[in-house]
Amino acid sequence: MTPSVPTRRAWLARSARWASLAALPTALPLLPGCATAPVFEPPPATLAVQRLRVGQVMAFNATNLYNGLVIGNARYEVLASAPGGAATLAVRLPASNTYRIDNDARTGRLVLASLTHVAEEMFHDTAYRFTPPSRWLPDGLQLGTSPYESGVYKRDDEYHPLRWQTRTEALGWERIRVPAGEYLALRVQRQIWFDHPERWRRGNTRIETLWFAPALGFWVRREWSGEYLRQGERREREVEDWVRFELVAA
Repeated sequence: MTPSVPTRRAWLARSARWASLAALPTALPLLPGCATAPVFEPPPATLAVQRLRVGQVMAFNATNLYNGLVIGNARYEVLASAPGGAATLAVRLPASNTYRIDNDARTGRLVLASLTHVAEEMFHDTAYRFTPPSRWLPDGLQLGTSPYESGVYKRDDEYHPLRWQTRTEALGWERIRVPAGEYLALRVQRQIWFDHPERWRRGNTRIETLWFAPALGFWVRREWSGEYLRQGERREREVEDWVRFELVAA
């Protein structure tokens, strides 16, 4: 049976009940633009996706959406590119709020098996390698929901593969403005269910939204958040980071 994952609306509604967690502020702020419903446009008559170029560098700022503060910068540099959207990028990310071992930036790779599937990514807290590659865009950039898809992933700090399951939905075409300019982008939401190597963490879920701009051949905005059940003497729901990446320069 497909597990039930909270929608963004339900996730935000429950956030008020999580406000008592010491790691979070007393209330979630209403940030500029976050409360406005998206305005979708008709799909473009012709769809041409720009191929990533070797040497291309894309810079992003990362914002903590719990308090609106910029937490650092991210950098993606294209090391290799192939027809069909396959590419390898060097990645440099700011330190994670949730998994802060030290204040150093995190470095790794993003390996795209195709335009629509990712084989390896440094993103949430460490490097993830997916078998089979995990979907992050719908085929043909078509609107609608992809089938529920199941696979495994391996982390840099783990030997055994762990469950990774996704459902990807293309919500619509949206003209958005980021610091680097205005783009027509496909807004995509990914629901993710996964196992975590820390055995006391159960019911791990993430909701991720990305805005893919064909004119760039990459996403120009990306948000993710997650929650899990902490097992122990008291069973409590806890939350992960809530972060937005926005393109600054490309």
